[in-house]
Amino acid sequence: MQTRSELKRFLDLWNTLPETVPRPRGGLKGMRLVHFKSRICDPQWLDDYEQAIAKIKTIPGLLGQNNRGWCITVDWILRPLSVSRVLEGQYDHWGVDRKPKSAYEGEAYGA
Repeated sequence: MQTRSELKRFLDLWNTLPETVPRPRGGLKGMRLVHFKSRICDPQWLDDYEQAIAKIKTIPGLLGQNNRGWCITVDWILRPLSVSRVLEGQYDHWGVDRKPKSAYEGEAYGA
């Protein structure tokens, strides 16, 4: 089944992020699994998420090194636009003393 193998691939890659990034307990279940299945139906997201996770490793602000101590979560990466925004460079210069170019945290979570 593609979903199971893709889920394993996603979680294995997610777990390569620094330890400051929370790990989903027990894998993806419930609404997280629903959102993951929605994302893998999007060919662009499926093509891009690995590259986005690699890039996230280079952006301190997404890894908790920011003025609020905020860190990405698996819920954040499963938002419809998070992967695209990472690859577009919207968070590239976000670090300890800088804010992201655009603040989208108040957006409603969509599937």
